[in-house]
Amino acid sequence: MQSANQASIHKNKKNNKSLEVELIEGSKIKVNRFRLEWITGKYKKNVGQMTRHLFKLIIGEEELAKMVPLKSVKGRLLIPEDIAETIFAYVNENVAPGHEIDLDEFHGIVRSLCCSIREKFKPPKPPKNNS
Repeated sequence: MQSANQASIHKNKKNNKSLEVELIEGSKIKVNRFRLEWITGKYKKNVGQMTRHLFKLIIGEEELAKMVPLKSVKGRLLIPEDIAETIFAYVNENVAPGHEIDLDEFHGIVRSLCCSIREKFKPPKPPKNNS
């Protein structure tokens, strides 16, 4: 027989599954429903910020620091194409009318995001020795 606490934990595990939704139906890219609603509502008219927040939510900053959006560069991974295409489609479907972006603008936003995050994860420079 389960204790009340065990039953509560089991119930919470079931509820957590419903917190995850697909970014676009059929994409198999799962995100937290509440975070997605917050990002979509807050950045309805700021496609750049919506894009940045979705990439951080789905891939994470540490992984994005190692990635590039378009072509392979030595020592860098390519952002998975399915993720990029799904985020691009989601953003254009969910921004306010007139705020949609084309693929070139999208790649520019993602390239800028990866570069700025890379700076955040660079190891600190050793202090200069002024002897």
